[in-house]
Amino acid sequence: MALPTRLFVRTILGQKLTLLNSVRQRLTFPTVVSGSANVGDAVRRAIQSRAFTMRLFSTTNGSSCEHRETSSDTEGEDKKSPTIKLRSRNKPYTFHPVEVSIRYMESPQYSEVYGNDPVWTNYRRNFKGQYAPPKTRRSCIIFAPDPYTNTGNPCPICRDEYLVVHYENTKLLKQFISPYTGVVLEPKRTGVCRRVQFNLELEIMKAYDLGLIEFDVPFRAFDYSRYYPQLKEGLEAQII
Repeated sequence: MALPTRLFVRTILGQKLTLLNSVRQRLTFPTVVSGSANVGDAVRRAIQSRAFTMRLFSTTNGSSCEHRETSSDTEGEDKKSPTIKLRSRNKPYTFHPVEVSIRYMESPQYSEVYGNDPVWTNYRRNFKGQYAPPKTRRSCIIFAPDPYTNTGNPCPICRDEYLVVHYENTKLLKQFISPYTGVVLEPKRTGVCRRVQFNLELEIMKAYDLGLIEFDVPFRAFDYSRYYPQLKEGLEAQII
């Protein structure tokens, strides 16, 4: 098994050396005799060859983002910093008040889109490889300078701007609480980003404290005679 491996490695190295020599020859300027009429043409061809080779082996894409410089009309003022155009898949995000979200949850449009299932039921994460990563993305929204989505597949909450995570929006919060254990569902199951998961846990705790969402308190049996001596004396009198 060692001989085929060595031949394969030698073949790969030979191909790389051949490519490197060809690139080196293209990058070198041709020898030009002084006084020749084709001096300018030879230099021009060498520069074009070098520029083409540098573009060929460049790892950056100049067309990924476009820069636009805005200059002031009056003279004497400095030019403004270039602004980067957002790509087409990045859409602006609008934040709505919780009252609008509550009305949206009761509207027929919401029932038509989600039905009676939670908002995360039909959501599928996009990930590389066979197994999903244990953590979801940090956030689906970039807030500076203006809020917009930075991914083509936002989480179930960020993809619908009318779903507002708030302690008064109990219909939405209950969809992220397990009906069996009463704990908040993990983002690995719901697919929400970590920013939304933090807000969900915070708003659910607020709803618990304000009594907007019911939850079961585990029963504990206490021996009150340890804290109230009069109860202990009464129990001893009953026993005697």
